[in-house]
Amino acid sequence: MSDDLRWYQRVLSHDLDGSLTLLDDALKTQSLEEVCDRIIIPTLSRAEHDRAHEHVDGRDVAFIWRTVRDWLDEVSERDDVVLTPMIAATEPLPAANPPAEPRALVGIATGGGADALVLRMLNLLLEPTGVRLTIVSAGGSALRITDKVGELDPTLILISHLPPVGLAQARYLVKRMRARHPETPIVVGYWDHDAATTEMTEPFRPARLVVSLAAARALILERASAPDVDKAKATALVDAT
Repeated sequence: MSDDLRWYQRVLSHDLDGSLTLLDDALKTQSLEEVCDRIIIPTLSRAEHDRAHEHVDGRDVAFIWRTVRDWLDEVSERDDVVLTPMIAATEPLPAANPPAEPRALVGIATGGGADALVLRMLNLLLEPTGVRLTIVSAGGSALRITDKVGELDPTLILISHLPPVGLAQARYLVKRMRARHPETPIVVGYWDHDAATTEMTEPFRPARLVVSLAAARALILERASAPDVDKAKATALVDAT
């Protein structure tokens, strides 16, 4: 049985100690981002699917979310879990004349709690670099979300979508953000490490698609190191597939 299925069984049984032990054992042979991409995120996705089909109830999902939050709190303070900076694909901004008020990198939690947890994992992986996402919940009206993101004046918008639930909402948010921010790079985090990106790209055009936290981190660091005045680079990122 795969680690993600084993972990799903543990959390559905509300076995807190066993759930945490399995994650800690996985960290002995895998990196933190691998544990998140291959164990935690598939479990969050499976739980959302099973709740939508009434195979599990809200108490089970709440226990899973609470377990993930507590584990992330613990991992962030542990000395034995090393979070290494990742070099971006472009050179960082020169120290001279830095922008007085850096623009935000915004992550939108499309489906609410589970997507917010995924974005929190991404922020944990970004922590050593000093780069951070401002997380915005997609709860409420699309107009409210659009206005909130507009107030942040983002230099990049990452729309978090945990499949299989909520595809239509994610696609709608892409359209709304593109209409409001035509020059801002938009990225969709389609959190399925084994998904075929070539097949999933079309529904989200013109946004760029990433399927793992590692890919999202690399892309965010690339954008964070790019000057805002470089409009040609921003356009290239928007149009990349």
